[in-house]
Amino acid sequence: MYLQNTYNKRTLNKKPILFLLIILAFFIMLISLKSPKLSLNGDAIVNTELNSNYSDAGATAKYGSKDISNTIETDFGDNFSTNKLGSYTITYIVKKNNKTVTATRTVNVVDSTAPEIKLNGNSEINIAKDSNYQELGCTATDNYDGDITDNVITQKEDINEDLFKDYIEAVSNEAISWEGIREQLVKYHGFRYVPKSELEESKVREIKFDGIGKWVLGSPLCLNFTHLDKIPSFYNPEGARGEDAFFSTWLENSKVIEMPVYHFHDAFLKYTNILNEKYPKKLRKIKMEDEQTTERFIKASIGWIRYKPLFIYLTDRKNYNEKIDQIREKLRISIPEVNKLFANSDLNLLLPELEKFNSSVKKDYDDYIKTDEAWKKVKKAMTENN
Repeated sequence: MYLQNTYNKRTLNKKPILFLLIILAFFIMLISLKSPKLSLNGDAIVNTELNSNYSDAGATAKYGSKDISNTIETDFGDNFSTNKLGSYTITYIVKKNNKTVTATRTVNVVDSTAPEIKLNGNSEINIAKDSNYQELGCTATDNYDGDITDNVITQKEDINEDLFKDYIEAVSNEAISWEGIREQLVKYHGFRYVPKSELEESKVREIKFDGIGKWVLGSPLCLNFTHLDKIPSFYNPEGARGEDAFFSTWLENSKVIEMPVYHFHDAFLKYTNILNEKYPKKLRKIKMEDEQTTERFIKASIGWIRYKPLFIYLTDRKNYNEKIDQIREKLRISIPEVNKLFANSDLNLLLPELEKFNSSVKKDYDDYIKTDEAWKKVKKAMTENN
């Protein structure tokens, strides 16, 4: 009996100790499962000016209520430099109890500084009447490209901006506006570098029908041939541009998705090595003196003025005559001004082109309808044969 009591007493004394060990193990397990928290100071995407001293806002790390920010490792990568345009990723790393947590910030190095032009000689020069004037020229420098004097275009006559706007509005399509063109010329010097972050921030969206069409551009257009019945016909009047606009007017019952992409527009004419998968690192300056540039501008203007009558007839038939009159008047007053840019060309040829396609607009509309009807028959035959 004595021995039995002694055994029970010892057993009872061990139970509290065992219980405490279990509780301790449980807390150790909870601690081992706990991860540190890491958050950025400031925005996840920031822009910094080219050649600037970038000051990073860093990040904050906590383990429970304890601040462990002093343990954060910051990795700028091997290529980070504010001396080169582009997008860079900064990675923040914190480790605790075999747990690793990371966060990233995108830094876009951008160039918003306009080039500087310095005249050779005085800004005002007096010369004798009937004497030969010798232009002294100028030098141009850019904070990124350095000496860009070769890109300077000497414009002998000032162009009235309001009249040039009238010209653009007369010949442009629904995807082009004077405001957009002016921004490209003034703010981005003719072309725009689009940082990777802007593509990443852009969202895929469905283009909705606006009562007339679902507007797409032809150059980056992709078609899903698994739904051939949803693909309408391409049509434009003979010699006109704008087949993508007319295509858009048939898309009411088709699903149209817009997504961000990089694409070249007519780049194969100047960058022929693209076909061999060799891509340009720098875009060449387009000069007004270039004969190919002049020819392309005039052909594009003709193509758009031929497109205008049918497009207006489709989209605003009620006000058709009024809008044609407006285009006619804008061309009449703006063409003499725009002609100043082209020494050996005369854009007055646009006026008879407008009248020709204005007079044939109903015929072109009939062809537009018949082309889609013919395409539907072709699609039906293709589907039946499969």
